[in-house]
Amino acid sequence: MRRVHQFDVHDSVLPRASRWLLGGGLCVVLSACNGVVTGPGAGDSATDPSQGGKGYERPNSSEGGASGFTMAQACASSTVTVAGGKWRRLTQRQYRNTVKDLLGIDANVNNFLDDSTTGSFATNTLPPQANDISAYADVADAVAALAVTDPAKLTNCNPATTGNDACAEKFIKDFGARAYRRELTPTEVTLLTDTYNLGKADGFAQGLRLVLQSILQSPNFLYLAEFGVSPMKGVAKLTSSEIASRLSYMLWNTTPDVQLMAAVKAGELDTGEGIQKHAKRMMGDARFSDALGEFFTQLFHADKLTKGTTVQKKDGAAFTTEMRQAMVDEIKSFVAYATSNGQANIKTLLTSPMAFPSPALLPIYKVEANQVAGGRFEVKDGTRAGLLTSPAFMAAEPKTPTPWGAVQRGLIVRTILMCETLPPPPPGLVFKTPDESLSQRAKLEQHEKDPSCKGCHTLMDPIGFGFENYDALGKYRAAYPNGEAITGAGEIVGDSDAAGKFANAGELSMKLGQSEQVRACMGTQLFRFAYGREPSDDDACTVESVAGALSKGDGDLPSSLLTFVVTDAFRFRGGVQ
Repeated sequence: MRRVHQFDVHDSVLPRASRWLLGGGLCVVLSACNGVVTGPGAGDSATDPSQGGKGYERPNSSEGGASGFTMAQACASSTVTVAGGKWRRLTQRQYRNTVKDLLGIDANVNNFLDDSTTGSFATNTLPPQANDISAYADVADAVAALAVTDPAKLTNCNPATTGNDACAEKFIKDFGARAYRRELTPTEVTLLTDTYNLGKADGFAQGLRLVLQSILQSPNFLYLAEFGVSPMKGVAKLTSSEIASRLSYMLWNTTPDVQLMAAVKAGELDTGEGIQKHAKRMMGDARFSDALGEFFTQLFHADKLTKGTTVQKKDGAAFTTEMRQAMVDEIKSFVAYATSNGQANIKTLLTSPMAFPSPALLPIYKVEANQVAGGRFEVKDGTRAGLLTSPAFMAAEPKTPTPWGAVQRGLIVRTILMCETLPPPPPGLVFKTPDESLSQRAKLEQHEKDPSCKGCHTLMDPIGFGFENYDALGKYRAAYPNGEAITGAGEIVGDSDAAGKFANAGELSMKLGQSEQVRACMGTQLFRFAYGREPSDDDACTVESVAGALSKGDGDLPSSLLTFVVTDAFRFRGGVQ
């Protein structure tokens, strides 16, 4: 059986910054390379006549469209500014979703290396390793073998009446365009046809199998490749196909659908209004709530719960595989419910008393199955308030058994919800173990009394005290195992608009849910999730506009994303060479 490796690039069509990433980073470990990665406008340095030869100007303010946001309101300057970024490979979830949507096959990605991250989020901006390439080849082989069991169904063509070669040609063009998320170039059609010809001597199915193997290993499939067109002054405008991919992988975590590809051909994604129109359509699909659930799952590190032994508990027997998955599923169920009810906003997600436990979580909530209607129930005793009191959040932090869980939980709030960076402990720091005769709360407070620890721990620990009523699995408790009563009172210290004392986790969540700082931070987190990179000074206009959208009302996430899709950072790419 012939096996194809398709993992090389044609050096001349790539900007310098991308050549090492794809060429050297991949082919140094692979000798059987025979593919190319190309893109409309690649290497094109001509000035776009519509820009008057002065560099790109920001799209007309009338392109505010559905969100009511106008670009002119975001920044005083009319010049487009956007920082450069790295190309991203599909994450494990995106790979599975894409193969499922293209071929109806559930690809087994268990042997893929862990996704590389930007902040909390899987982005895969690092070059692949040898194990990555081997895993891609294995999965492509397995998927292709399953897909060609019914060649007529795969090609949507009857070989008996149309002919094998004609069906293969149709498949290469049609499937290739869907897999590469753009029309194939003549060179690509020729290369894939040659690949088909290599295998067809062993039968029509074998020819198709080699084509599929080649496509599923191609950088054009594995990467969200973005060349843009007519680069000027370090900025290039993305093509409609590239915009479609950004939309689809941000809002759905999968490849563009037929309607989005049709919009590309019709030129509907050439304007901000057209982009927002399709974004609104896509937000009405269940795949949007799934992607939004994935955002919060990764944001709160809950995705680590199902990754082997990354998260461990002292009572490992109670922390079952089913419970781990149930915790992750609950976040997604919560987000899906909020989205379907028009409440996918920061306030609701951080304060709602609704819980969504599957059977494995019933002991955590101390409820019976008959108390859960439609997969949810309202916690009326004040012990639950949104995502920060969910079992997933509590179990994910801290990741290993420790009596200092308040520190870890407080740190997470400071860093992922308030976007504050705390310095590491000073070198050689030795923390003096508290006197065992002290109460647990007094022991926790010792960090704040130690001069060498106080600076940072004053910012973390008082927040973490609000979560002390929840054990390592997120079960509510009124006392520690030794019988000592627990108080969840604490304080957000500093000059934040959320600063002040709180009596429990519910009050803490309410403070955070109403905070402008938290909403601005959430805009930054959405940027990282959507673009796979950190924002820089060149992205200030984009970050400011999204923060402005989130500051309104209860902090509606869909509205903020409608603002996102007409920003400079979404419609252009920087780092052009």
